[in-house]
Amino acid sequence: MYFHKKANDIWTIFPLKKEKRLVKFSQAVKAVVYFKDSKLDLLTGKKTAYSASKIINKLDNYDLKQTYRKPVVFHLFYEFGHLLQGNLEKIKEDDILMIEIHYGFAKDFRHSFDKAYSKGLQLRPSQKKISFNEYKKVFKKCYEYLLDGDCYQLNLTFPSLFSFNEGVGPEDFLEYLWKNVRNIGEYAHGTWLGPLDSFYLSNTPECLFQIKKKEKNFNLYSMPIKGSLKNEGTEFLNESWKKLKNSKKDEGELFMIADMLRNDLSSIEKPVAKIVKKKSLLEVPGIIHQYSLLSVDLDYKVHLGQIIRSLFPGGSITGAPKKRVMDLLYSLESEQSRGFYCGSTIILHESLLASSINIRSAEVFFGKRLLKYSSGSGLTLLSNALEEYEELKLKEQSFMNLLQT
Repeated sequence: MYFHKKANDIWTIFPLKKEKRLVKFSQAVKAVVYFKDSKLDLLTGKKTAYSASKIINKLDNYDLKQTYRKPVVFHLFYEFGHLLQGNLEKIKEDDILMIEIHYGFAKDFRHSFDKAYSKGLQLRPSQKKISFNEYKKVFKKCYEYLLDGDCYQLNLTFPSLFSFNEGVGPEDFLEYLWKNVRNIGEYAHGTWLGPLDSFYLSNTPECLFQIKKKEKNFNLYSMPIKGSLKNEGTEFLNESWKKLKNSKKDEGELFMIADMLRNDLSSIEKPVAKIVKKKSLLEVPGIIHQYSLLSVDLDYKVHLGQIIRSLFPGGSITGAPKKRVMDLLYSLESEQSRGFYCGSTIILHESLLASSINIRSAEVFFGKRLLKYSSGSGLTLLSNALEEYEELKLKEQSFMNLLQT
């Protein structure tokens, strides 16, 4: 893994969309990257042996009644899910499982929304993307699993690589992605790790969980997103939404995952989770989605580790049943690591106790000048190969167009 001495060149920025401002966490006092058998201290550059079981147990130390005056950020990568399932053989030695950062400082970050930028990122595809014929072959295997009853839904994903020009930094990506406040995802964020020359950038609209504290307990809600349709513009919004919400295939996807998530939420402490919204509209750049909203009340004795064990990775980016689907996807996706994409970012700071599901997200490697972006879609027995392939491209455009216009 690439490492150089930029000891405290580490920060996380996230938007408070409704307030039209950005918050920046800086002055890291602890920053550790965890792998299957080791951990890397980003502040010292020292790598030491560390057992996988300890990584999971670390999250048990986080009490959700506590007020975190100093920000704490966790990035759980998708492969952390294999760790939770006990499938260590599916984790490569260099797969990042978790990044833990404790910051000493938080302040507003200046940013001019709706500003025109002259410095182009000049993003260019650096590999041949998966063709429709290649996609069809994998789709056929997925469909056979569905027909045989091995699963009920699979979220099949593929990565794309893009190169970019010299002389740009992580802030330039933020300026493009968030230049229009209307296009910012509700759970968007970016983390720069100078020691690794890597930037983790997300414009995700999706929530794994968010917590609202009450006097005697806390409310936890989650918002799975399923179903996608091209947004043809404001004048066609009602027509597009009618088409999406009347789609039996998309409705089946959403209800299946919402039901699975209700079981996941109810397993945390055994109170019954409620569906607050069964199906609602969500607009993101170039796409309309539908989502469900689920809620459960939990006792303060419940800690962060219990929640993660029940919910991670989010069902909307795996499928159902979760454990079986993760095994199938490992082979279907040619054992490629999803990494930051489809993982979750947890922020603990003041009243903000929340975790994203990292769709519309990219890993940017400045040492190689490469950006990795992935997209996926949920396959069911009502799926059509061409429509699912077009959905992958639509989701890529939703993110990449913001960086190039």
